[in-house]
Formats: sequence, structure tokens, C-alpha cells
Amino acid sequence: MEKMFTLLRNIEVKRSHTGVWKRWSSSLSSIFTYPLTETTKLSVPDGSSKQQKRMVYCIISYRGTGYAGLQYNNAAKTIQEEIFRAFCKIGAISRLNADSPRKVHVRSAARTDKGVHAIVNVLGLKLLDHAGSFQPWVSLVNKQLPESIRVWKVERTLNSFSPHKACGSRLYEYWLPAFAIATPSPFSLDSLLFTKHFQSPHASQESILEKIQKTHSEENAASSPFRISSSKLECLKEACSLFQGTHSFHNYTTQKPFGDSSARRYMLRVFIDSIHYDKYNRQWLKLTFHGQSFMKHQIRKMVSILIYLTRSYPFANPSQIIPATFQNPVRLHIPKAPPETLLLAEPIFHSYQNRCEQFNYKPLEWSSFKDNMTHFANHYLRTPMLENFVFTDSYTKFFMLQKQDRLLHEFALAIQQASSKIEK
Repeated sequence: MEKMFTLLRNIEVKRSHTGVWKRWSSSLSSIFTYPLTETTKLSVPDGSSKQQKRMVYCIISYRGTGYAGLQYNNAAKTIQEEIFRAFCKIGAISRLNADSPRKVHVRSAARTDKGVHAIVNVLGLKLLDHAGSFQPWVSLVNKQLPESIRVWKVERTLNSFSPHKACGSRLYEYWLPAFAIATPSPFSLDSLLFTKHFQSPHASQESILEKIQKTHSEENAASSPFRISSSKLECLKEACSLFQGTHSFHNYTTQKPFGDSSARRYMLRVFIDSIHYDKYNRQWLKLTFHGQSFMKHQIRKMVSILIYLTRSYPFANPSQIIPATFQNPVRLHIPKAPPETLLLAEPIFHSYQNRCEQFNYKPLEWSSFKDNMTHFANHYLRTPMLENFVFTDSYTKFFMLQKQDRLLHEFALAIQQASSKIEK
């Protein structure tokens, strides 16, 4: 009982001391005033002593060549850093916050890897209020940016805005050169790998080589440069459709073990959007990936599987291999397809528009800038990406025989494991 009274008395003393401290500190604040330093004084258009930071959304386009991706990285040059520094230079971000993007809560709707481009992406960040309008910052910031990075719109939005969370789905496009899925020439090392991994009691090495020779001669006799055959096109379409729906994509990213719930992703559509011919008469396939969200390297690894399956037609069966990649507990070493021809087409914000209307904010949209964006995409992204395309080091590494050998071997094991589970 005495201990309880002692405890209550101590609490009461602390309360009284706290009250005394508050009264003393408030009296000190009335006596001493702390003048603003030079770094905290802000020159503002309306003549007020201080500008308020407001959460805005920022519509951007960029070419990813020469940058280590979108997201800010202290050790490398990134798109976010370039845009952040440009806003700092024009005074849209105060000098107190100019040392780190975290201080102004920079976020993006979709991350892009090294060398990946974006026709439309959305940033969320806090900028200083420019007399109630943020659009004047656009022309100023574009003068500070290289021509390969454009800011189209800056608009006030909800304080709670997080573009990554508000984005309902993302749309990507991958431009696949048709020659990448050509059948290897007979008796090449690539063909020998096919005979090694696809032989079975029903298919001898001789019969596989005969099919390779027949397919290769048909592809090369039809036209030059290479054109995808109708049978291979159907194989590619089938393989694309097998990605649709909710699956475990643990084999299509890094550091995600089998059974990790965060590796489950929903693909709305994966399809061949169109076939394009560049000025050199080379054929390109535009693959479109529409998913709720994507993990690191996921699309590039999905493209990799599509290339290997179509290239090894008619030996590899997409309906066996792709489901096996979702169900196999042992990690498959799927190489990443080259990043040079991957584009973020746009993030989609359908549900967020309703919240904007509910709180009387302007909707998050960029329809009035579509023509400018199309011109930018054609001039800075698609045209140089396709017409200046060469067989780069990334493609050379992608088609390394060691990688093909290991992947084809793992395909066979994954199919065996999947079939054994079905039999059980």
C-alpha cells in the first residue's frame, strides 16, 4: 500500500514539474526571438514571409538511356535526381530541403530500371506554392532539364497522395526485334543445345535436326530480313495469354522465394499489340503488358521466356513450361531481356479520380498533352530506339550459350516436377 502511495505522489510531482516547465518555456519564448537566417528567408511572388509546401502530382516523360533507372540513388545518376535538382534550381524547393528528395516526399507511380524509358509517368512531391498556381513551374523546370526529360503538368492534389498506392495498374510495351526469335542455323551450337535438351523417346537427335533445318530454310527463303512465320506468331500469342491472371512470379524477379505471397501478381492482359517495320525494313513486334503491379526485372524476364519458347518452336511447349515456372519451388535462372526497347506506356488511375472529385480537386489526367507526348515518344523514344538499334552487348550476353544451356536444362526439370505432381 505504501509503495502505491509513493508511486502516485511521484506521478503528481512530475505533472506539477511538467506544468512549471511549460509555463517557464513559454515565458522564455516571449522574451527571446530568433531571427530567420539567410538560408530560411524565401523570396515569394505574393510578398508573404513564407511559402507553404503543397503536395502536387507531376506528369513526366523521359528517355532512360544513360541513367541508372528512375528512383533516386546516391551512388548513381537517376531520372528522379535530375528532376529534383531542376526544381531546386528554379526555387520550387527551398534550400533547406534541397539536400534530399525524401524531405519533399518524392514518389513515383511506377519504377523503371536502368535504361528503361517512359512515355508517361507520375511523380508525387511537395513544391512551394507559386501564388496559388503550380503550372508556372513547368516552363521554368523544362529549361533546366535535358530535352530527353520533359515535365508536362504540375497540379495540386490531395495531401495523402502516394502515386504508387493510388495507381490501379501499369501499362508497359516491349519492342521485340523479330530476328531475336529466329530459328538457329542447323549444326550451330544453339541447334546442338536444342538436340541435347529436347530429345525424347518420341524425338531423336536426327529428327530434331531435320526439323531445325526445315524451319530455318523456310524462314530464310521467305524474305530478307527475317519475318516471323504465322506458326511462330501463334506460338507467341499462346505463350503471352498464359501469363494472364493471378500467378506466383517468384521466378521472374530477385530475392522472392517460392510461396512468398508478395510475389503473386495479377496480369490483366499480355498480348501482341502490333507489328512494325522500321526504315531498314526490319520487323518489330510490339508486346503489351498490362498488370496491376510489377516487380523488379519482371517484364524483362517474361520477355526472355517468350523469346526462348518462340525461338525453340516447335520443340518447346508453352502450355507446359510457363505454368511450371509459377509452380516450381526451385529457382529458375531466367536471364533478363535487354532493357533498351522497354517502355512504360502509362500508369492508370481510375479509382483515384473518384477521390479527387469527392474532395473537389482536379482529376489526375494528361489528355490535353497527348499530342506533345506522342511527338516526344516518337522523336526521343521509339524512332531512335528502333532505327538506331544495333546488336548490343546486352543482346550478346542474353544469347550466351551457358545461359541457354542452363535455362533449357531447368525447363526440363521444372516440367518433370510439374508432371510428377499431377500424377500423384
